[in-house]
Amino acid sequence: MAKSSNKHQNRGSGGTAELTVRFTSGGRQLSPAQRDTIEHRLKENQNYVDHPSFSRSGGERMCLDKACVSVVESEASVSSALAGEMAPFSHLLSREEEKDLFLRMNYARYRLRTEAEQARKKRVPISTARQILQWDRVESKARKQLVDSNMPLVLSMAKKMRIQGVDFGDVICEGNMALLRAVDGFDCSRGFKFSTYACRAILKSFARLASKNNRYRMRFPTEFDPGREKSDWLDTQRQEAAQYCTEELVKILQSNSAYLSDVELAVIKGRFAFSKDGKRKTLVQMGEILGLTKERVRQIQKKAVRRLGEALEAKLTGG
Repeated sequence: MAKSSNKHQNRGSGGTAELTVRFTSGGRQLSPAQRDTIEHRLKENQNYVDHPSFSRSGGERMCLDKACVSVVESEASVSSALAGEMAPFSHLLSREEEKDLFLRMNYARYRLRTEAEQARKKRVPISTARQILQWDRVESKARKQLVDSNMPLVLSMAKKMRIQGVDFGDVICEGNMALLRAVDGFDCSRGFKFSTYACRAILKSFARLASKNNRYRMRFPTEFDPGREKSDWLDTQRQEAAQYCTEELVKILQSNSAYLSDVELAVIKGRFAFSKDGKRKTLVQMGEILGLTKERVRQIQKKAVRRLGEALEAKLTGG
């Protein structure tokens, strides 16, 4: 089974997300759509799965360059490709076809990362812009082919997966998202078939969906009933929920599981009538008791209320 690769090249945002893209005078030759594509690619923190051939200058690197360029040139005569459309690609891939597509996709991402780093803090010449557009088409086409050819796998697994109370379309959507993540993270150099890696990722996503649905069902065991809304049922439920939350909040204060300081505890108890006299005190009164200004008491109260809310939410959700 293929494990998560440690060859993912991710150098963090590094300022690329804030990069202001400026073109040389040749940039006027580009269409608005092309400029948007270039700006997106330059600002994107492009990750890729590394391969030894990417950094070589010999024949293996040249073969990759030629293979990728031939993909772009073969699309140049097709009007739909120029419009950004690609024909469906649904046939099953052989192991070699699969490896070739993964190498193309990640090599294109490697070149896009390289172009982005070289273009940082300077104007982008038209030659670099066309290079970025070329690698963008190679990457998009390879990724789309990999996703399209493995879509039937998601459908097949979704049909076998029965998650009570979850719409079939939601299961498909979850599987498709897992497939996209698997395509981005697969390392073809390990020698495994992609379907093995993808099946594991899709099954894990289905398991997370089922677990999430089960937690939801435990909190909300009944479906929404419009008939109950016409009565006072909703008001009763709200009152019961409010009462329950108040009781839990008292327990949190008594055990101080929110880890409030003595001053914070005193402010909360005084401001919300949890003190022995049962009277709610004003900010000014609490300031006089504690020897603090009214504004400082307000700040302490705000911080303590936030921490109590976090503790209550963690208790209610089992976190």
